[in-house]
Amino acid sequence: MKLFLVQSLILMLPAVVANSLPIVVSGLHWFEFLNVPLWERGLGKNKTRRGLIVGLFVAAVTALLLFLFQKRGLIGNTYFLFDYAERGLAITLIFGIAQGAGALGMDALKSYFKRKLNRPPGSPWPPFDELDFVGGFLISLFFVVPPMPVTLTILLAGPLVVVLFNGLAHLVKLKKVPW
Repeated sequence: MKLFLVQSLILMLPAVVANSLPIVVSGLHWFEFLNVPLWERGLGKNKTRRGLIVGLFVAAVTALLLFLFQKRGLIGNTYFLFDYAERGLAITLIFGIAQGAGALGMDALKSYFKRKLNRPPGSPWPPFDELDFVGGFLISLFFVVPPMPVTLTILLAGPLVVVLFNGLAHLVKLKKVPW
């Protein structure tokens, strides 16, 4: 079971980073010129070009780092469900971007429905606040079909990872709310 958890976390790392880092960049006020809503009427003011660009970029960089760690033997192959080294750099980058797009896309879709239901920006919407990321990530797995125990681990651990990262971002004052 411990191996499944480690494999799951490594597999979803690009999506986790893509989902988390835009909040950090926003809190640090970097790239303010990109702080333009994607579609304010439909998604709200918090879904910005900056968040999308940063999220996709860090997902690709995270996948690239996993590629390098695996290729150089810094992390054993046992822990990888996606063989980055065998598939090559281009597929690795596409896989990372797909994970980022899945996580950010489902987050945007959730925001759209929050607006349609007249829920205010930043208001909690359990369990969708935690499950949007997991759903988007699972959709991005068209590159790899993980074994069922790993998929179940992702479904259970994914929301916990989101809660942990959001709580940490709130604790260090990068997020106004802990969800």
